[in-house]
Amino acid sequence: MISPECEADLARSLKRSVAAGQPWRLIGNAIPIARTDVPDLVKLGILPDPDAPGAPYTGAALDNAKQLAAKGRAGLPFYPDTWDGYPWAREQLYDLSRNAGAGDLVFLTGDSHSIWANSLKDAAGLPAGVELGTAGITSPGDFVESGFGDELSRALDKAFADHNPEVVWTDNMHQGYVRLNLRRNAAEATFIAVDTIRSRAFRPFIVNRFTIVRAGTGIGFA
Repeated sequence: MISPECEADLARSLKRSVAAGQPWRLIGNAIPIARTDVPDLVKLGILPDPDAPGAPYTGAALDNAKQLAAKGRAGLPFYPDTWDGYPWAREQLYDLSRNAGAGDLVFLTGDSHSIWANSLKDAAGLPAGVELGTAGITSPGDFVESGFGDELSRALDKAFADHNPEVVWTDNMHQGYVRLNLRRNAAEATFIAVDTIRSRAFRPFIVNRFTIVRAGTGIGFA
């Protein structure tokens, strides 16, 4: 996921940041880093069994439901092509940051078409920072795009947050952006959506807001 040269450069940069007493360390992150294992959605009664007679899916939605159900039964990650598919590399990154004295990273993440507020932990359960994921500008959320409909898509968001300890909150229903306000001792992440992407006349509104605070040598959501 990160070349040895980039790892070495990042380690040097983090050590300089800590030594200089800089209050924040932000990581531009292309793909989600939090653990997002798929719960057994069929067993939980959230996803109608796509293999059962009369399953309420057609076309691509049926294929997508089968894939999601299979991942849930096997306990696989939702995105195997993100950091979840490279757990060793993720631990390497967390170890690198902690060795630099920077176990307080803020990951600013895109490319998942969903909103995320994630409290990161390493394999040993130690805090590793927080992740703020932004939605697509115009692309629909993954569950919506899969053809599951609004009600089921919202239920899947809740199931992922309930099942995954690192997922504090997620939302695949809106398009918008994250506004991050940094102060020396605290920060505020505001998740902002627009009411339409089909017109230049749109109304922005706040979907959720989180305060990020320091907790020992790490950070977390208040």
